[in-house]
Amino acid sequence: MTRRKFLETAPIAAATVSVVGNKTFGQSNPTANNTHANSPLDPEIINKVRTFITENYASAYQNFKRLDAVPEILFDLPKTAKIVQENLQSIPGVEIHEGLAPCSFVAVLKNGTGKTVGYRTDLDGLKVETTRQDSWLGNKKSYPNSHSCGHSTHCQLALSICKFFAENKSLWSGTAIFLFQSSEEGGNPELGSGAQCLIRNGLFTKFPIPVDGLLAVHVAPDLAVGKVRLRSGIAFAHATLFHIKVKGIAGHGGAPYKGAIDSILLASRIVCALQSIVSRELSPLEEQAVISIGAMHGGDAGNAIPKEVILKGTTRCFSEAVFEKVKAAIQRICNGEASAAGLSQEQYPEVNFDPTYAQQLYNDPSLGAHLKTIYTSVLGEPAIEIASQPVTFGEDFAAYHLLSPDKKVPIFMTWLGSVNPAKFDAAGIPIEILPPLHNGDFTPYWNENAEMDTFRVGVMTQTCALLALFRDK
Repeated sequence: MTRRKFLETAPIAAATVSVVGNKTFGQSNPTANNTHANSPLDPEIINKVRTFITENYASAYQNFKRLDAVPEILFDLPKTAKIVQENLQSIPGVEIHEGLAPCSFVAVLKNGTGKTVGYRTDLDGLKVETTRQDSWLGNKKSYPNSHSCGHSTHCQLALSICKFFAENKSLWSGTAIFLFQSSEEGGNPELGSGAQCLIRNGLFTKFPIPVDGLLAVHVAPDLAVGKVRLRSGIAFAHATLFHIKVKGIAGHGGAPYKGAIDSILLASRIVCALQSIVSRELSPLEEQAVISIGAMHGGDAGNAIPKEVILKGTTRCFSEAVFEKVKAAIQRICNGEASAAGLSQEQYPEVNFDPTYAQQLYNDPSLGAHLKTIYTSVLGEPAIEIASQPVTFGEDFAAYHLLSPDKKVPIFMTWLGSVNPAKFDAAGIPIEILPPLHNGDFTPYWNENAEMDTFRVGVMTQTCALLALFRDK
């Protein structure tokens, strides 16, 4: 269902369901214990996961290429949604629900009584033109988007993990929830982000609540395949976009002293002054933040002073309190600079903040301890990195905890190594410049002939982590 059709159907859409095989729909105990034992999985189970990966790699790689070749934006993902739905329909026993958010699916696997555990993937691409030369991308000039944040890999991981659980029900019992979510990269005022839209339209009232854990990964562009990075507590930033309309009085560029108030000069002063918020108003120890201006548009002629300039920027911080402090400071500085330039209050800049689509992400420490144990048993202790600081990226995965009933859903997002290990020296230092996320040259490392690649490690670690959650006493 595309965004347009979703909006035409209903403001709050009722979920629809198609079922393959098992038609029962299980309920979870919302008061389930959320502690995790420190025992790794039986080696036979790990070997079973490894065998599944080997047997399914070729088909998974081909399906990844299909996903990677159709990067679509935010909620409008008709081609991606069709591929995802086709894959889910081929998995026996899975209930496929849609209607809570455009081009998104909730896939439910019911396997008797037990815990309720979830896994989430994002689906959308970026308006970033790829510079990659992969043959499956086709005519890049006619389709200038890309999956340069790795969501096509994320999606294929989730599809394969879901298939494993459907085919290996003797290894677990309970209810598995798989969220295939559109619009992680942003949102709109009508729907929010993809996660917010799913939740507002009934995710936690119409489906079992994953009170025993909801997991996700994000590919890491600076970490070698075979490694993972963990950060418990606050792990991602509160991220918000803002727009400022800076007003002035138009005039001749050759005679600005004849009544003009230069909107470009005023906007430039505002840009510089905003940086004093972080350096002079916030504690570097307790109130870390970033304020960036990414766009400045004003005027068309080199010899004319325009009447207005548009600034676009973003704020990043790690609490609602700091965000409100930054927000107030931006408005105060804009007003003060406008007053100093000689403008009346009616001509002060208009400051508007977009809805917040990504709040600060809190990784549950109990889940983090569980994951460290499982990852160590699968990959070995040297493969585990513990991040000492959060990142200033935004991630709407945060909403599944913050907007869950009484914040009962514990979540954890793992950074998954996604770079060819040959690009690092023996000490783990990159030997070449690595493209970051949102760069047209970035893609996670897939290699059907390698012992390890992003797909193999991703399916192995996340499948074992989910199995251990189900099996913990």
